Amino acid sequence: MQETVAKPTLPIWPTVQSAWAMLAIHPGAALVLAVPAANMALAARIVRPAIWPGVPDSVLAENVVFFFANMNLHILAFAAAMPMLAAWHRLVAEPAAATKYRVSDVEWGYLWRAVGLFVFVYLIAIPGATVFGLMHGHLAALADHFDAPSTLLQMFSLPAYGLVAGIILRLCLILPTAACGDAISYSDSWQGSQGNTWRLAAAAGLTIFPIAAVWLALEMLPAPASLGPLVAREVVNVSLAMITLYLAAGLISIAEVTLSTPEVDE
Repeated sequence: MQETVAKPTLPIWPTVQSAWAMLAIHPGAALVLAVPAANMALAARIVRPAIWPGVPDSVLAENVVFFFANMNLHILAFAAAMPMLAAWHRLVAEPAAATKYRVSDVEWGYLWRAVGLFVFVYLIAIPGATVFGLMHGHLAALADHFDAPSTLLQMFSLPAYGLVAGIILRLCLILPTAACGDAISYSDSWQGSQGNTWRLAAAAGLTIFPIAAVWLALEMLPAPASLGPLVAREVVNVSLAMITLYLAAGLISIAEVTLSTPEVDE
């Protein structure tokens, strides 16, 4: 009997479970790998209340020292997260292999692919943002007429956000392969995820939503007035950010492995 090779489909719920299971199975590795990025992110979050407490945004906007300190800390936090995520991708691909935080040619390649992905998506989003900007005045006037400005504008922006998210999900398979030293092209990622856009979106939403809901609820609470409670709150914020990154990296790795394995029907 002749075998036929079918295009693989991503199982949504098993993928979500596997992404969370990786954190449950390897909490120690997650904690150790997150130390550099978490420290940088925490510094970026508390630099303002620690050094410029109570200074209004309008004043800080003209403060060159604050601008460069804040920008550099965020860049360092982003860069420090790349080896962490690359190591997590490798751990998902080879759970039995030793995992450590390292900076090598593989991690640099991972960093540039991550930056390239965001730049590519940003360039794609520019035409849509331009059109939306031109339409904004007309939409605002129309919304004012119906006394519902924010609702109408958000309704028109949702398809654009969905399009950008879909493009990111289709292209992000380049990241786990780069972390494992076997990088694929954007075209390979796009073709490999073909027919699974909605499955990827559903799996991503179900994986990230619980943490995102807690994070959003925390951000809506009034900021503590004193530095000590504020630092404690930011530690929780940064911890949630690290968990979110681990879940996203795990999800992408599991999806890449699943979608790169053909389904054979006998």
